[in-house]
Amino acid sequence: MNGLIARARMRWQALPSPFRRGVRRTAVIVAGSVLSSALATAILFRHLSGDRYNDALLAGTLIPLVLATLFSGVWLRDYLLIHRLAEENAALAARDELTGVANRRAFFEWLDSRRDGPESIALFLIDIDHFKRINDRFGHLNGDAALRAVVDRLRAVAPETGCLARFGGEEFIFALPCARGQDCWDDAMAWAEGFRRSVAAEPLRLDGSALDVTVSVGVHLTTPPEALKSALYHTDVALYAAKAAGRNCVIASRDVRDVVS
Repeated sequence: MNGLIARARMRWQALPSPFRRGVRRTAVIVAGSVLSSALATAILFRHLSGDRYNDALLAGTLIPLVLATLFSGVWLRDYLLIHRLAEENAALAARDELTGVANRRAFFEWLDSRRDGPESIALFLIDIDHFKRINDRFGHLNGDAALRAVVDRLRAVAPETGCLARFGGEEFIFALPCARGQDCWDDAMAWAEGFRRSVAAEPLRLDGSALDVTVSVGVHLTTPPEALKSALYHTDVALYAAKAAGRNCVIASRDVRDVVS
């Protein structure tokens, strides 16, 4: 019995605090209505009789209950509205406003929630090659359009089990959980090559002009208990190695010889 009560208390505490406050408020309203109805019935019983008593008893019972139902309905409507708005705001706060993918904070929250498990996580740092030239030639509005177009191409091939985020400027990061072992490296490199090919598959159209856009990709496979800072560092080193190799290519951190741990 004590265990059942403890579980019920834990489930109650897990509910959103506004909901718990609303339930308590509704309980008070209903209890007050029942008590007032009982008091009215007692008073009517002492001072009235016959049909007058029956009519007054009916009114004294129904009116408080109707009022309690109305108050409860208003509270429930307001709570659902506030809860929906809160969910929408939370979703907006987790998204990059320009591209619609996750922002840095949401990405790190997603990553932290999965790094305690036994599985490995493949990290992909993706940088749009020579993006400054796009802004300089076509302007920042067209540069924004190019960012969104690249994101659409990345999303088209990114597994749904991963998390794609804008890491800053023209850099994006993707994380994908995978099983331990050598095969994970092979899968990670295949996904990275898929990102590169998807972006380079056909030119973008900006201001009526066709523009070839490519990306460089750095790949790192992090396994527990590697620190997040170390994992991001190795991914970043792999990306810069891809840029140094001529861009529009994929480099794995394991293939970069001068990485300093």
